[in-house]
Amino acid sequence: MEPGRAGYRAVACADSGIIMNNAPFQNTEDYDMPVRWVLSERCGDCPRCRPRGTDDLHGLGPGVYPDDKFPDFPEHWGCNCAKEYVPPECG
Repeated sequence: MEPGRAGYRAVACADSGIIMNNAPFQNTEDYDMPVRWVLSERCGDCPRCRPRGTDDLHGLGPGVYPDDKFPDFPEHWGCNCAKEYVPPECG
């Protein structure tokens, strides 16, 4: 049985979200900057995403991880969270 049009749309949105969030992180092994888990409004109360975006496990701030310790991303199917590099302080 084929999924309806809404099913195809959901898969396309999930796949494009993964690509959009991971594309800037391709070939960035040399950056060695911390990465922040950015909670989406939709995942703000998610029991799987919320701890990743609010806990300070490495002393870098809430939701910030060393590049090599960043958790699996996305956390679940349909996850709309994002990740971003945390640039060093200037000055």
